[in-house]
Amino acid sequence: TQRYGHRSRETNMTSINKTLLIQASAEQAWAVIADFGNVYKFHPKVKQSPLLGDKSTGLGAMRRCDFYDGGSVVETITDWQPGKKMTVALSEMNMPLKWANASLIVNATGANQCEVTINMEFAVKMGPLGWLMAQVMMKPMMAGMFKQVIKALETHLQTGKEIGKNGKPMAA
Repeated sequence: TQRYGHRSRETNMTSINKTLLIQASAEQAWAVIADFGNVYKFHPKVKQSPLLGDKSTGLGAMRRCDFYDGGSVVETITDWQPGKKMTVALSEMNMPLKWANASLIVNATGANQCEVTINMEFAVKMGPLGWLMAQVMMKPMMAGMFKQVIKALETHLQTGKEIGKNGKPMAA
């Protein structure tokens, strides 16, 4: 398995940050995020997310996210701060990326509300043209998707229902 580390000094790196306040406690949000093999329950783009290997959570745990559009990616936890932050390295992806790391960060703001941040850093293949494509096309598209994912997490926490590909709770 190939693993990618943090490469913040790369000149063609792109970083995307999206933070939203949700109406759920930080503990509730973290419990769902930490359930690593079940990201499909709240991620509106993920159809299934089987674990790979024998670790179900924490540093080194791996999953494959199969998307509704037919694509997939393998994610490996590279940073694990229980209750606060999880970072995954993306590999085996059908995207034009050299490497990518994504973090989910939870910060309590009150008894029943918290901020959830998704941060992604990546480098696109194709040199300067890839960097331009990342700035003009990928960055706005991914920021919108991150907002949708955080909103879907909030909906899942409030309803207890699995979120479907349209971002709405699925029928029981």
